[in-house]
Amino acid sequence: MNKLCHKCNNPGKYIKLFNFYLCTDCKQLNEFTPISKTRLLQDYILKIEDLDGLQSYCGKTAYGDTTFYIKNDIMNCACNKYNTNIDNLYNIIDNIKNEKLLIKQEKTKQKLLKKQIKKESRKQKLIMALNAAGVQFRNDSKLCRLYIDDETDYSLNDVVNRMCQMKYLYEYCNYAECKKIVYNQEKKNMNKYFIKTELNDLAEILALNKYSNDKYPNIFPWQ
Repeated sequence: MNKLCHKCNNPGKYIKLFNFYLCTDCKQLNEFTPISKTRLLQDYILKIEDLDGLQSYCGKTAYGDTTFYIKNDIMNCACNKYNTNIDNLYNIIDNIKNEKLLIKQEKTKQKLLKKQIKKESRKQKLIMALNAAGVQFRNDSKLCRLYIDDETDYSLNDVVNRMCQMKYLYEYCNYAECKKIVYNQEKKNMNKYFIKTELNDLAEILALNKYSNDKYPNIFPWQ
C-alpha cells in the first residue's frame, strides 16, 4: 500500500479509521478530524436525526466501539441547522448552551426551594405534635432530622412516640446510667468491636426492666 499522505503525497502514517495514510499536517485538518457521536451531540447541540446523510466511521476507544463523524461535516451540519456561517457558529452554540444552563439552574433553584418549603412544613408539624405530647423538639435528634428531610419510613406519630419513649427513658428510667453499665460490661468482656446501636438497645431493655416492668406505660407520666 502507498505510504504517502492521502491528501498531499508527503510521507504519512496509517490511519486505521479512514484506511489511508495522512501526514502530520493534514491529520490536523478539519476534513480529517474525527469526532465521536456522543461528543458532537453535546458540543454542537445536535440531535441524532440531524446526522442523517452524513458519512460515519466505526472505530474503537477505551470504552468500546464508537461511531465517528468528520468535523467538517458536523460543522456544516450545525451551520445549516442554526442558519449561520462558520465564523458565527460557535457564538450561537455558546449562547444556546448558556441559555440551557440558565434554565437548568433555575429549575434546580426551584426544586431546592420546594424541598426547603416541604422540610419547613414537616418541621413545624413535628414541633406542634411534640408540643402536644409534652416533648421538646431537639435539633440534635437524628430521628427528627430524618423525618424533616423525609428520609425515614417513620410516620409523624412514630417519631412523636419514639421521642416520648426517649424522654421517659432518660427522665424516669435512669437510661444514661444503664448505658454505662452495658458499655462497661462489654469492655470487661473484651469486646472491642461492639456496635453502639446494639448496646443502646440493650441499655433500653435494662432500663425498662429495672424501672418500668419491662414495658413503656400506656400514658407517659407527664401527659
